[in-house]
Amino acid sequence: MIDYSLHMTIQNDTYNIQNSSKPSALNQSPATRQAVLCVVSLTRVLGVMAFLLATLFVSKMCYGSEAIDMRVIAQIESSGNPLAYNYRSMAAGTFQVTPVCLKEWNNFYPKEKYSFKDLFKPNINWKIADWYMNNRIPKMLNYFHVEDSVNERLRAYNCGIKCSVDDRTPQETQRYIEKYHEKTRDN
Repeated sequence: MIDYSLHMTIQNDTYNIQNSSKPSALNQSPATRQAVLCVVSLTRVLGVMAFLLATLFVSKMCYGSEAIDMRVIAQIESSGNPLAYNYRSMAAGTFQVTPVCLKEWNNFYPKEKYSFKDLFKPNINWKIADWYMNNRIPKMLNYFHVEDSVNERLRAYNCGIKCSVDDRTPQETQRYIEKYHEKTRDN
């Protein structure tokens, strides 16, 4: 999906999208800008469902890889349980967002900081997880010259970006990737 800050801007104000100074998917190309503006129009007319479907389409244009189905990630991570907590990794909520991921979010969005307790709120957990999976990880993969693919995003989300950089996939992460593909085939 596209940059979450862009999502907020889309929902609130078309003018800000066209004149945004933040780096986002809009800086990619005129075609992408046009696609995003189309998303805005669809959202205003047809509502949130059109917005979600359109962002999946725009994601492929923006990042060169298909968007990760976050509903499947929620099932793999916590069986959809917003109160899930992993004592070993300290991951919390539906998408098992880690303290490291939360810290990155807070660094990138200082005006929209969240606490660890906020990770148990489904909408906040989704926002951070979606941003991390479909925005932050692709940018880190690009920085380290690793191809942005579904498998690389899943590996980085489950095992950390270092696993992608080192081209290392622990068995647990391999099972995670396989589960994702099984569940997406079933849908």
